[in-house]
Amino acid sequence: MKTGNMYKTTNPILNDENGKPQIRERALHYGFSDLNDHQLLMMLIGNGIKGCPVDELAEKVLVIIRNPSISDYAQALKEIPGIGPSKATLIGAAIELGKRFHAKNTSIIRSPEDILPFFMHISLAPNESFWCASLNGAHEVIKIRETSKGSVNKSIVDVREVFCEPLKERACGIIVCHNHPSGNLSPSNNDIEVTKQLKKAGEILNIQVLDHLIVSSQGYLSFSEQGFL
Repeated sequence: MKTGNMYKTTNPILNDENGKPQIRERALHYGFSDLNDHQLLMMLIGNGIKGCPVDELAEKVLVIIRNPSISDYAQALKEIPGIGPSKATLIGAAIELGKRFHAKNTSIIRSPEDILPFFMHISLAPNESFWCASLNGAHEVIKIRETSKGSVNKSIVDVREVFCEPLKERACGIIVCHNHPSGNLSPSNNDIEVTKQLKKAGEILNIQVLDHLIVSSQGYLSFSEQGFL
């Protein structure tokens, strides 16, 4: 079973006529929660250096700040070419401020194990139902809702219903889940087809389908872990 930082939201940013990413414009128009971690860092860093554009520089910074063994971010960041004392302290201050304001938030979703507690209540339900969790760019849960309910072994999934509320919430990604009352965790042909339809619709709407989970009395199955997504 795979664990750790598994889900990665793709959230493309358009460039201006000079080829510079329009991250600030997107943040002002949609809000900072619309940006993922990488894009927020790109905004903080501002510009790259010769041979290392800002998006690559941001990726290097992400490696540092996601390393739990590093306590002195400022010192570690200064060792990255293109990140001087000014940018290092700016990033460090932003991280510390975020910790202080959002320490209470525990709904950061990085893997199936993180989202499972929100869905396991349907694992023993006698009828099949379909649920959707919408996530912002920081992988925080915005809301979880039931989108459809079916008979003992079948739920009717309407792609429009699945994406209706996440669109209003300006979600960057969704994770969907349904239960198998039979206990069998193997995805049916219909499960696979629905997942394909959701993924295709998400690509058009710029809302990434991060995972599709099946839960039952026997545990869970993750489409992402199994390579179906």
